[in-house]
Amino acid sequence: MTMINWNNNYAVQCGGNTVSKEYRSNGVSIEQKPESLRVQYNGLLANSGAPELFLHVGFGEKWNGEQTIKMHKTGANIFEAEIPWELRDSRVQICFKDNSNNWDNYYGHNYSYEPEI
Repeated sequence: MTMINWNNNYAVQCGGNTVSKEYRSNGVSIEQKPESLRVQYNGLLANSGAPELFLHVGFGEKWNGEQTIKMHKTGANIFEAEIPWELRDSRVQICFKDNSNNWDNYYGHNYSYEPEI
């Protein structure tokens, strides 16, 4: 079992699936892979019937390498995307938006992930 710090919310990694109580309750799951992060989302926007979702991501406090990635629907109200590792030693900042420009940014704090190096 590996402890990973997500913006001071502790997560437990079990069998390759990373779970944070607080993020999980918002429908966010992040799994660290060697070359990417796998992000799964079934939060507010997905459950509001959004037909398309996008993951907005940046690295470090200044959102370096900022990009928007279209998520793929993998099940009922479940969307998934892979984030390529660009700056492996930097905090990853994540938020989500739908095709109507509604955002889920964790109440203005963004979903943050500290990589396990």
